[in-house]
Amino acid sequence: MIYPFEPFVVSGYKFGDKTSYGYHGGEDFNGLVPGNSDLGTPLKAIADGQITSVHIHTTGFGKHLHYKINGRWGERWCHYAHCDTIKVKEGDSIKEGQIIATLGNTGNSTGAHLHFEIKNQPTGTDGVPKTSEDLKKWEKPTDFIEKWSTIDEVNAWVVQMFQGLGIDLNKPEGEVRGKVQEVIDGWKRYVDLEQKVARLEKDLSFEAGQAAEFEKRLILSESSQKDLQGALSDARDQITSRDTEVSNLTQRITALEKTIDPETKVVISRDQYARLSDPEPLKRFGAFQLFAEALKRLVGR
Repeated sequence: MIYPFEPFVVSGYKFGDKTSYGYHGGEDFNGLVPGNSDLGTPLKAIADGQITSVHIHTTGFGKHLHYKINGRWGERWCHYAHCDTIKVKEGDSIKEGQIIATLGNTGNSTGAHLHFEIKNQPTGTDGVPKTSEDLKKWEKPTDFIEKWSTIDEVNAWVVQMFQGLGIDLNKPEGEVRGKVQEVIDGWKRYVDLEQKVARLEKDLSFEAGQAAEFEKRLILSESSQKDLQGALSDARDQITSRDTEVSNLTQRITALEKTIDPETKVVISRDQYARLSDPEPLKRFGAFQLFAEALKRLVGR
């Protein structure tokens, strides 16, 4: 869908303005340069349609025409008034973009312009909206074209997209419906797969977190194990050192015993005897510790 001509400005009466006869049922299109410089500008059909009336008047709308268009919007009647020339006749089929008249200054007009109306139902060739209720039969042309030209652009894109998939939307519905359903089913499968991938990525992220935590704990465990092994090694070294000292002392005592006459008597004081026979030093070691030490020595032999 296109405009009757471009570029243009809407000037003069606006859609729905109050007038001496009632309400202005259209919009007045002018060229960008003021005055009559736009006189004779080609006027094009906004969409495919059929001419329903052509009138040549010296007053009122002057030279004017109506044509009907059908589409997703239903039925509409387009009205071009104050034309300079009309290039079609009643009953002609017309195509979008076809030049059907030229912009003029005929009838009750004070300057060259296109009085452009769009009606959603027939109102008569010279009908005008006399009341606000009547005005409901007319629509604002620029809003109508803007709405449906945008939809046409979207539809063209959709048609092109399906053609890229090998589907011609211009073929009979029964032939197209099955292929369109295949595309819809394929899209649904794609969406399902995307959701599954999202869930798997979420699970994978969780497992990766668990693995990282386990690795962290394993490193701590290995570190603790090394510390324990080091402590155990130190304890073994201390025991070995102590055993060595005990062995050395034992050897020295044995050697000393060999140098002492068995009949030799040692005279000690009462204080020395008391200290040697005092059990208190042994109390620092519990029975369990003494037993454990005895077991270590037995096992170590």
